[in-house]
Amino acid sequence: RRWMTKRLAEASAYASRLKHEPSGAPSPSTVPSPNAESSSPSRTMSPRAESQTPPNETPASVRVSVNRKVYKEFTELRRVQTLNAHEDAIWTMKFNESGRFLATAGQDRVVRVWELDLEEASSDDVASSDDNSVVQKTASKNRMSIRGESVFKDTPRREYRGHRGDVLDLCWSHTDWLLSSSMDKTVRLWYAAMDECLRIFSHQDFVTAIDFHPLNDKYFLSGSLDGKLRLWSIPDHRVADWVDIGEMVTAAAFNSDGSVCTAGSYKGKCHFYAMDGVRFEYLTHLEVRHSRGGSKNSGKKITGLAFMPGDDRKLLVTSNDSRVRVYDGYALACKYKGHKNNNSQIRASFSPGAEFIVCGSEDENVFVWSTVNSFVPSINPIYTGYRRDKHSSYESFRANEKERSDITTAALFAPKGVRDARTGETAAAVAKAKAAAESEIQTSRAAAALFRGGPRSPGLSPGGGFETGERSRTRDETETEGSSGAAAIQSRTRGVDSSVAKRGDAETVLETRESPGRRQRGDEVSRDEAAKAKAEGERAFAAGMAIGQIIVTAGYSGEIGVFENVGSPQWL
Repeated sequence: RRWMTKRLAEASAYASRLKHEPSGAPSPSTVPSPNAESSSPSRTMSPRAESQTPPNETPASVRVSVNRKVYKEFTELRRVQTLNAHEDAIWTMKFNESGRFLATAGQDRVVRVWELDLEEASSDDVASSDDNSVVQKTASKNRMSIRGESVFKDTPRREYRGHRGDVLDLCWSHTDWLLSSSMDKTVRLWYAAMDECLRIFSHQDFVTAIDFHPLNDKYFLSGSLDGKLRLWSIPDHRVADWVDIGEMVTAAAFNSDGSVCTAGSYKGKCHFYAMDGVRFEYLTHLEVRHSRGGSKNSGKKITGLAFMPGDDRKLLVTSNDSRVRVYDGYALACKYKGHKNNNSQIRASFSPGAEFIVCGSEDENVFVWSTVNSFVPSINPIYTGYRRDKHSSYESFRANEKERSDITTAALFAPKGVRDARTGETAAAVAKAKAAAESEIQTSRAAAALFRGGPRSPGLSPGGGFETGERSRTRDETETEGSSGAAAIQSRTRGVDSSVAKRGDAETVLETRESPGRRQRGDEVSRDEAAKAKAEGERAFAAGMAIGQIIVTAGYSGEIGVFENVGSPQWL
């Protein structure tokens, strides 16, 4: 509790410094709030976004940096909207299931719900009788279409007040009920069509994590710094079951059917429980920490947990050691790095189709890792520095449009329904980019050399297969067996260790120890894996999975940024 209070005080001081930096000119609407309870300066919300794209002007392009990838996916990322959402830092934001609503909250203690800027329903969409109102409502929902280049309306649909402390987490049910948890030791229940708070659930300490049961929204999960994981019954307004994990709970989540839940702790442990009706049954726990140092190396705080869409065996874990990990079952499958997360409650998340992982960072950038398409690193680790279980191939961009630093505390991919609702010039640009990706699959010379052999393709013969003999195996065999992301997640570590040392500007594998069974497989297996990895990469390139993706970010400044990619992938 003292740790969280200290960090929030640091955030308040940081936000205060941002607002007084000379490089950022104050907004005309910036006035002191006489009713503000926070010690940091506050701002009155502008009725419109600070930066809006004029109707006939193309949104500003955002520079995207690429690290250790041979092709770029977010080639034409545009900032399509910026909203002055909150007076102080935003700690959390969540889309509802359809993507129509986005809830945001943070240090100013107010929960705001933003709505897509949708076209008005025509008279044909209006129900003519009570009997078919449900059908008409469903059909209208499926025909969402966004007007203009902006995504959200300029003003929030709802503003929920009542919390007396920072709001730390939000979650939606599949029927658009909304929960908010706070440092005031309560969880509050809201509904998107109503203005008032419907229920208050009191706890013994700060409530750091909440999650609705995915199938039965009469129940929700809450984690608190008192070390207890609780399952609440909303109709009964009481705790149905609870368990004390013995450590401060900092993250919690259900899987897709609610049969399993997991809780992350301040000491870097993930505790797993099976749900027997409304009862917790302990399964196991795993320790999230660096492998170096052995048992002496203590774990860092778990800041986020999320199960992979479509595969409950995969769990995404964010922690305060600047790493994002994916576990397959209870075994580490892949580790993603590049961002900075040492002291903040930053959470990573999957894209709706699990093609990407996105995460904010303390260095003001947003980082995106691909989970299915980094096929070249799996073949040539010397070129990319990629290891099957350590993924540092990413794309990143600056989320704050002002020339000042702003820690990005939250970043989300918009649900598929939001992308499908795009119309006009944006939809045409996305369709054009997808067609270009399918027709322009030819690789660059550097990328092609990795498969065709040559001086820049160590480990590959001119005919496209792997070299034979000890020279090929000692060079990069430890890295050839798995493609990144989804393919790498499905594979297991096969007892191969390697140590890498730098010689000048190149990295050379000095030592490789192989199991006898692996050595006997020889060139045939290597050729099969190379061909499979190459085919996966080409399919991913042609699919253009980043085309049309929308990323929403938030940070210490209280601004919400909306970014959209309308470019097709390009070989570098």
